[in-house]
Amino acid sequence: MTRYRLHEDADVVVPVVGASWLSPESRDICAEAGMGWLDLAEASDVSLGHVSNVRSALRDREWAKVDDEGLHLTAPDALLDAWRDSYEPVRGKRSFWYSILHGRQWEETLRAALDRPHTAGHAMLGGLSAAQWLAPYLRGNMTTLYADPAVMPELIEALKLKPSKSGANVEVIEPDDPAILKERVEIPGAPPVSSPVLTYLDLSRLDDRGREAAEHLREQLLKWH
Repeated sequence: MTRYRLHEDADVVVPVVGASWLSPESRDICAEAGMGWLDLAEASDVSLGHVSNVRSALRDREWAKVDDEGLHLTAPDALLDAWRDSYEPVRGKRSFWYSILHGRQWEETLRAALDRPHTAGHAMLGGLSAAQWLAPYLRGNMTTLYADPAVMPELIEALKLKPSKSGANVEVIEPDDPAILKERVEIPGAPPVSSPVLTYLDLSRLDDRGREAAEHLREQLLKWH
């Protein structure tokens, strides 16, 4: 489940300056055509009061409407644009590594490593590495991983990672809130990857080619009409 969030007293449904998360209930709104108030609070794991505040903000901006069936986004693209323009990368420790594994051997080892009993659900690909499985467009030279600090020792051993200040081919992000890993997407034959929305936001922070990959992913996967 997505763990984006806003400050509880935010009066707009975009991240405030300095925040690197979005609202879990807003992400769930994007995932569902309509969702009841109680269902939305339960799915997002936030208070009813916070859901009410977000619902009101969405309606005030004319981005959503409420009817007998629940809350419906009327301008999901506008909401996503606002997230993109205010987005800051996920907060957490970032480290860079080098692995001697390459090509098919790397992909097979990576899938196996992220599917072990102790690591499953605690790590996923992000950024361009996730986009290569979600909506292939641009292949990067760096593999990006989101990982719970608790599984780092096992990943380091399984992936044969060595700390690297130059020539790194693996970036690991250990998020301050590992619950973000609950939003991972499972694709047959692939390692778990970050959700299309999070992947899009991460790509949008890259260079021109990365932003092109972001728009390609959006065109392929983030359409609500």
